[in-house]
Amino acid sequence: MLLVLRDYKGLKAPPVNYQGSTPLHAAIALKHSPLRKLFKPIEKPKPFCVVELQQFKSADHVGVCVEIDGELMVTHCEQLTGVVISTFNEIKETYKILGFYECNC
Repeated sequence: MLLVLRDYKGLKAPPVNYQGSTPLHAAIALKHSPLRKLFKPIEKPKPFCVVELQQFKSADHVGVCVEIDGELMVTHCEQLTGVVISTFNEIKETYKILGFYECNC
């Protein structure tokens, strides 16, 4: 997420040294990340906004909206697969969408 926002929006943020191995670790890291203050909630998705997602009990995954051939999609990482691009319908099969956030960068 940070690399996409750095390359396309000019976000200047230190890399996150995330070493977690479970959704619980991810949820804790997301909840307490100091980078959260760089983002404001928005009503609808738009290119390069962050999508906060939940697969288990709380927010534990993020992606970034990208526009491909006029359609908004979500780029994110999947364990064992790596970086993927998913439609919103594909995202909704696995995750609950908690919100959309725009970078204040």
